[in-house]
Amino acid sequence: MRIKQRGLIFDGASAPANETSCAFTSLVRLSNGDLLVGFRLASGRDAPDGRVRVMRSRDEGATWETLHAGLTATIDGIHGNLYSGHFTELAPDRLIGAFCWVDRSDPERSFVNPETTGLAPTRNLIAESSDGGETLGPFREVDLSPDPGCTVTGPIVELANGELAYPYESWKEYDDPSPGVHAAHYRI
Repeated sequence: MRIKQRGLIFDGASAPANETSCAFTSLVRLSNGDLLVGFRLASGRDAPDGRVRVMRSRDEGATWETLHAGLTATIDGIHGNLYSGHFTELAPDRLIGAFCWVDRSDPERSFVNPETTGLAPTRNLIAESSDGGETLGPFREVDLSPDPGCTVTGPIVELANGELAYPYESWKEYDDPSPGVHAAHYRI
C-alpha cells in the first residue's frame, strides 16, 4: 500500500467546543461507491457529552455530508454515550450498525475506573438501516453475558453462510478490584 492522497472528514480543531475530540473512527465503502464513516465526537476523550456522528461521501472522499450529527441513546431511563459506530452493508442500501453505549448518568465518573481499571456499565447495540444510512431503526441490545465489561471492537462480519459475527472485547466491571482478564470474542 502507498499513500496516494490525504483528506479530512471532520475538523475538530475548528469545531464547537463539544466536538473537538474525535475518536473511534470506522469507515466502510458501500456497493454503490459511497463511503460511510462513523466516529465519536465530544469535548474530550472521556467526556460525558460524547455521541456518534455519521457522515457520507459520494465522491471518493472529496466532500462529506452529515447524515446523523450526534447519535446517542437513553436505555432503561439511563443517559449514556455512544462510543463507537461501525457499519456493515448486508445488501444494497441495507446496513447494520454496531455501537457501544456507556452509562454516563454520573458525569463525574470516568469511563475507566482510575483505581480498579474496570469499565463503566456498557451496552452493546445494533441498529439497522434500509436506506443506506439515511435513517436508522431502533437500537437493540446484543446480549454478551456472562462476559463482563464488553465493548464492540469493529464492524459486524457477514459469514459465508449468512450468519453475522459481532466482534467485541471483555475486561471487568467498574468496581471490580480483582485483576482483569482481557479477551477478544465474537458472537454469532
